[in-house]
Amino acid sequence: MSYVRPTSLRQRLTASQVPVQKRVYIGLDFGTTFAKVSYEIAPTTDHRKKSICFEEGYYHPTVVYFDSGKLNFTPSHRASESAVRFFKYSMVSDELEKNPDLNRCRSALRSVPECLCSAHYLGCLIRLVIEKICRREGLTKDSALWAINMGMPVGRSRASTPQVQPVYDQVLQVAWAWSQSDEFMESVDVHVLDEFYVSHRNANDDRLHTVPELYAELSLYQQDPNVPTGFYSVVDIGGGTVDMAVFFKMIDPGRGVRIYCVAHEVSSEGMESVVARIAESSNEGINTKIRECLLNRLVDFRQLGDFPENDPRVSVCSKRLIRAIKQFRASYGTCLRTAKDNKKSEMRHEIASGGVLKFFVIGGGKSIHFHNQLLHQMLSIQDYAGVAKAEEGDIKAYLEGSANFEVNDDRLIISQMLAQPFDNIPPLDGRPWDFKPAAKVEWRESLTEQQTLRDSLEDRQLEMYGDY
Repeated sequence: MSYVRPTSLRQRLTASQVPVQKRVYIGLDFGTTFAKVSYEIAPTTDHRKKSICFEEGYYHPTVVYFDSGKLNFTPSHRASESAVRFFKYSMVSDELEKNPDLNRCRSALRSVPECLCSAHYLGCLIRLVIEKICRREGLTKDSALWAINMGMPVGRSRASTPQVQPVYDQVLQVAWAWSQSDEFMESVDVHVLDEFYVSHRNANDDRLHTVPELYAELSLYQQDPNVPTGFYSVVDIGGGTVDMAVFFKMIDPGRGVRIYCVAHEVSSEGMESVVARIAESSNEGINTKIRECLLNRLVDFRQLGDFPENDPRVSVCSKRLIRAIKQFRASYGTCLRTAKDNKKSEMRHEIASGGVLKFFVIGGGKSIHFHNQLLHQMLSIQDYAGVAKAEEGDIKAYLEGSANFEVNDDRLIISQMLAQPFDNIPPLDGRPWDFKPAAKVEWRESLTEQQTLRDSLEDRQLEMYGDY
């Protein structure tokens, strides 16, 4: 019979004396060109979302380095070293150019090289983030429970999202295992990493989740009781894609606040995608010049000093830029028309009552002149699509009025909204990532309708704005 201490002799612990293990919820925005990380600790008296500041600032470049068969998290600055970029986007798309040095190893690897780059980059980043959090919060790695919610892009179609998500799920699982492994190295032979990836690709840690980035952006509004009901749109301009969605907020008497994602589009007019499409060249000098052109608020390529005025590349680049502008406009117009078709009665009521469709633009590409031009034309596009009166929302002013974030920066929204328990992330109805693949005939018809709208929008844009 085991000994039981008499009640009179038992020490009574107050609530403050009971040891409580800290839980750290990390929100990871894994972007094509930059990664952003925020976190929240529970239990705590400080409920603000805190963001990680790296040596480069709050935006950590999404890049690894390949040299002599090894992947490195930090550069060695040797002449033989090459930077590997855009691997996050290139895992699921061939639109951006892949690193030629790494590409030569492809046939000897069992894993996709871009997945290896992503797993190594994220593993190193997670390890760095945990170290920073521990130093700031007075924790140790083993004294806390760690959970990660990572943003992932929504697929470009109803059928593609179910194909995209497992890739990001697997990469996150392998990255976490790599960050915690005794085999971890910041500089690792690509074949050694390949073996590790293969042996851990079926890992399933239930503390790790991928969440579509649009989910995080829309959650910002659903969780704020001060945001009025009505229609809103969000446009996220990133390095690889431009994600856009229209959603409708309402008060359901039986269920409380509800948000419906009534339309979404994914356009390939992200900053680096536009540069790649305009240049269509492996000449980094030309790509750099075009990138400078877009960043420096130029859209007339004749102003590039290195291109003579009669150089045929000037005309070609200008035409490709016009084509990219048309595609962006068409995608946004399609998104609006889909929203109008999906919520006809609500949209009619909104128009009749003088309501507005407020749109918020976030992401690193929104300040670039190419996209800035398009944003000013959104009002006319919305008018042309026949939706409610449009009004641009100032996301920075919105954030400045919030006490929920330690750093008020619209480019940190995704990581900040993901920095919470996964079960607390609120539900959204009509989420695009819950769509099931449509039948082939139905999807072909849908594509035909969208192409018809795109053609009509392009004709209208040519009529209104002309061409170079």
